Amino acid sequence: MLSRCLHRLSVKFTFFLAAWIALFVAAPESAFGAGYLLTDNGLVKRWCKKDGNGYVGEEFLINSATIPWWSLFAVGIKKAMYLWNSNIAPIKYGAKFGNGVKGGYRIDDTISSIARVSPFVSGVTAPAAAYVEENIDNGCIQNVDVIISMAQPYTSSQYKSANYIYSATGKRSLITALLHELGHGLGLAHEVNTYNIMGNDTTNVSTNGNKANPFIDSDAMSGIVSMYGIKGGIYSVTDFIASHFKYDPIRSKKNGEYGQAMWTEAYDTEGNLLDVTLINAVTGKYLPIGSSQRAEPAYKVYPGQNIIAEFTLQTNTTSSFPVDVSAKFYYSDDFTINQYDQEIGKTTFHCKLETCQETVQVPLTVPVTIPVSSVGPTKKVGFLGVVLNPGRVFGTDFNSPYEKDLSNNSTYLALDIRNSPVDTYYSFKGEIVSGPKWIPQGGTIELPVNAAGDVI
Repeated sequence: MLSRCLHRLSVKFTFFLAAWIALFVAAPESAFGAGYLLTDNGLVKRWCKKDGNGYVGEEFLINSATIPWWSLFAVGIKKAMYLWNSNIAPIKYGAKFGNGVKGGYRIDDTISSIARVSPFVSGVTAPAAAYVEENIDNGCIQNVDVIISMAQPYTSSQYKSANYIYSATGKRSLITALLHELGHGLGLAHEVNTYNIMGNDTTNVSTNGNKANPFIDSDAMSGIVSMYGIKGGIYSVTDFIASHFKYDPIRSKKNGEYGQAMWTEAYDTEGNLLDVTLINAVTGKYLPIGSSQRAEPAYKVYPGQNIIAEFTLQTNTTSSFPVDVSAKFYYSDDFTINQYDQEIGKTTFHCKLETCQETVQVPLTVPVTIPVSSVGPTKKVGFLGVVLNPGRVFGTDFNSPYEKDLSNNSTYLALDIRNSPVDTYYSFKGEIVSGPKWIPQGGTIELPVNAAGDVI
């Protein structure tokens, strides 16, 4: 389906000359949204039943033998269902716990289920999978069976230190994996053309401080809304999302089925990618060469430098349109962006339909007040941050749009701040033993991948 995004940025910044503001460039929007699962005769698979409130979905029987109700796995399942249920479409997933598994993992042909299974029993080698059964005559989904491989280490934690995208000792997020599989359960197919939960789900997180909070992106929600409509009345929902990941077209094309993501980037005013230092993705500190820890990029800058910073911003809403959401930009000495940090700019994000997604490029100035010693250390790590709907996030303006979940409104981009322009010219030429690597010539920091190009 076509992505239904149309908006512009109206930028108001404290530190810019008007002529420089004119250099602002918005990154292009994604062209396509998530696709649909189809029956053999070309019908779209979807739930046809509704209850009195117009909700669609299913109550899953959770296999208590492999997922006890008190387990952290159960917590992850409930969180994934909550994120679907609390979004803008009339979805109502539920869970109950019990036994009765037959055939290794499936309950029967009329009950939807979730179970952890051994790949030797199921024959499925993927980390997780969803089996969607439908009436071939009308495409109506009858039941969904989700299996979670026992061979894949998972975590239900939202801390960066527990997530293998950020930590070498972390595990795959169970929540994002289930958001993906439950998306299949609603009729969505894999997506390769956008930053989407139906592509590689592992980077569908909004990261601020020590948390990486999973979310359902607006492209996937656009597909769901086209099938099921939006909530209304007392069930209205608004959700604004900020992320420091963006769509990676090169690795997505190489993969061919799952859309891949990369870190958002920073550029000089001519559009040249800034040089990069690697920092520890968990602590936000400099990462020694040869470290086995996961890394993320810190872009080399100097105080007073004009740069262009990228953030991926999204909105899902049932409100009247267009929806304007304010965005403020901050400088912080750590990666937890809050109202006590130094505000360096603000803008308004316009969304004219239910869902919008865009990786925006924002002109910002590195504050000149950053204390970088001229004797001793000549560099420090700092962070640029964005906060969407800051009046509601910080509790300073209750006339701003109401959101049930404010955990995904803020994110950051790391900086390696040097004393002077000369200090920023040094290029890192090494390679981290285990983790992302720096490719000097027009390159980027990549997420850790295997030979097939999938994030590992």
